[in-house]
Amino acid sequence: MNGAAVASRPVTERARRLGHELSHPHVAVVGQLDVATESRRSYAYQRALSLVSELAAGYTPRPLVAMHQGAVVALWPLDSVHTRASAGPAGDTERMEVVASSIRRAMASVPDAEGATVALSGADRRTFLQAYRTARGALNVALRTGRSDTVVTLDDLGVAGLLLQLGDARQLVAFADRTLAAVRQHDLLRGTHLLRTLRVFLDSELNRTKAAQRLSVHPNTVSQRLRRIEMVAGLDLSAPATLVEVSAALTLLDVAEGSHPAG
Repeated sequence: MNGAAVASRPVTERARRLGHELSHPHVAVVGQLDVATESRRSYAYQRALSLVSELAAGYTPRPLVAMHQGAVVALWPLDSVHTRASAGPAGDTERMEVVASSIRRAMASVPDAEGATVALSGADRRTFLQAYRTARGALNVALRTGRSDTVVTLDDLGVAGLLLQLGDARQLVAFADRTLAAVRQHDLLRGTHLLRTLRVFLDSELNRTKAAQRLSVHPNTVSQRLRRIEMVAGLDLSAPATLVEVSAALTLLDVAEGSHPAG
């Protein structure tokens, strides 16, 4: 699959010749390995891809499994979970969560893998491209917010999961920049880490000592960066309303960055 051409007619036709009908509604499952040794990463992913492909072979219509942008991607036709004899009375969402759990276990069983994180697009009737972008965004948001070695659904991500289904990345960034544009620009131009400091500070329950430990800096450095953020962006981080606004803006940026397809 190629990010630029993934929705093109030639891709769809090539997939059909291989037994994959990409015009049907799909659920996407995107998985990433945590590999201890970088030199073993390529082998680990090759093995994971093989195991997930073997798992998919038991379903009809045939799911499409491939490596794409450093992750294992499975495009699962909704029809395939309907025809599975063992599916039982559960709905599409529950069935696909079972599939995603099986994929995660298969990936995590690979030698050299310390864990596997798998994200699911949800069982709404989407094109395969929409499903892929949603699942990839969910995976990126989950990893960015510290969720790993688990199956991640859109419901698990709360507001971020909702935005992944509804939001246009450019619009999300525009909304976030109403609050954080100056901070993002400062980091970009000066190579600072104000935005990350702000994110870790909020994730550390506004505890500067905990934030400093997570950032591997002195607590005074955290305080200096927070004062710089207030000055650059004209914010008062002691005000509860400001903290809510900043937290929402960071969530929007997480979703926008997570759902934006790589070039």
